[in-house]
Amino acid sequence: MTIRFPKMDLEFKNVPRAFTILGNEVTAFGILIAIGMLLGLLLIILHAKRKGNNPNHVLGAALFTVAGGILGARLLYAACNWEMYSAEPMKLLAFREGGFALYGAILGGILFAALYCRVAKLPFLEIADTLVLGALLCQAIGRWGDLFNRCSFGEYTDQFFAMQLPLTSVRAGEVTETMREKAVTFGKIPYIQVTPLFLAESILCLILLLILLGNSRKRKFTGIIFYRYLCWYGLIRFGIEWFRTDKLMIPGTKTGLSLVLSAVFFVLFGLVIRVRSSLANKRSALKKQWQDKDYSGVDTDRTEAAARMEESRSLSAKEEARERVSAERLAAAEAEKQSKEEKTAAENTAGEDKPADETGETPETENSTELTITEGTDGKTDIHTVEGTDNSEPGPTESPEEEAALASSETDEPEISAQEASAEVEKAYQEAMNENLIPPLDEVSGPEDGENSPSKTDE
Repeated sequence: MTIRFPKMDLEFKNVPRAFTILGNEVTAFGILIAIGMLLGLLLIILHAKRKGNNPNHVLGAALFTVAGGILGARLLYAACNWEMYSAEPMKLLAFREGGFALYGAILGGILFAALYCRVAKLPFLEIADTLVLGALLCQAIGRWGDLFNRCSFGEYTDQFFAMQLPLTSVRAGEVTETMREKAVTFGKIPYIQVTPLFLAESILCLILLLILLGNSRKRKFTGIIFYRYLCWYGLIRFGIEWFRTDKLMIPGTKTGLSLVLSAVFFVLFGLVIRVRSSLANKRSALKKQWQDKDYSGVDTDRTEAAARMEESRSLSAKEEARERVSAERLAAAEAEKQSKEEKTAAENTAGEDKPADETGETPETENSTELTITEGTDGKTDIHTVEGTDNSEPGPTESPEEEAALASSETDEPEISAQEASAEVEKAYQEAMNENLIPPLDEVSGPEDGENSPSKTDE
């Protein structure tokens, strides 16, 4: 079969749907999908290493994603075309005969990858951010398989990218009236002129891959690459499905399944990106505000720190002054207290040394010496000294006024001790002897001979 691009003056002759390798028929679509998978695996391994992730974890998740994608793509296609498999369910395993739905591959791959991450206890969104890059590369390459299958085309067009396909190579239900009317004949073979939508999807997938690779360098939050893939590919696929004439319809309706799923993906994951980006921007703004506050407040903090240090020093000086004053006051108080105690002790000592008639107190027992001069009948003078105890009773108690007057009079007179009094008596005695008023002591009888005993020496 020949495929022509008349506006580009390109013609591809003998484009087969399948190749025979070692006696086995292999479709061109399958070969391109396999090449896309291998290149996708290589891309995600390199990306994982660049991001510092464990390549083994990513590779394990990728293998489960591939298995889930193949199974999901086959099941979704069979669900939409069950009349083809209801009579012979075993045809579901005939993968080489074709029959896959891309959204089934996406949903099945996500499910299997999530289960693998759950079992392996890996962060799904972190792994998914890497897996979708390989998936996009696989899609961009695998879409060229539609060229060999003569599918995924749109309505008639006369633009420079118009593609011509043999009418007999296309299913009758995919050919519109406009295509039939505008059909051309080359070499007795009718060709319909269509829009090669697979080419547009492949180019858009490559562009989206480059955008996501750039975004992966600085992500706002974990999972944003995964969500952007689902959202923006949904928009791309929605536009492609809008113009396709070979849509995969929802059973019992004339509504394309991929068209509905594309709209859902675009709206749903667009809202997810919007909400999570808003939250991430708020967190980033708060973090930047805190950082700016920290950086701009360095000088202010230093000034405030210096002021606080100066204030601390001032307070320390004040505290030291207070403590010094308190210590001085305490020392003065202690000195005053000690002075008072010494004064009190001195007063108590002085009070104990005062005679009874000056202190106003009558001692219970006090030894006293009395000098008695008597003149006898014979004209002689006798002198007697008597030592005894004064047991006189205390006199009457004076009134407070009399006590105050007595205290004032006593303070005016000088205090005389017992020794001084004895010296005064001795002095008076000597003066009396010098004036021959009394005889010497050796001529006078002492008190031990009695008061009335005659003297030993008569003159």
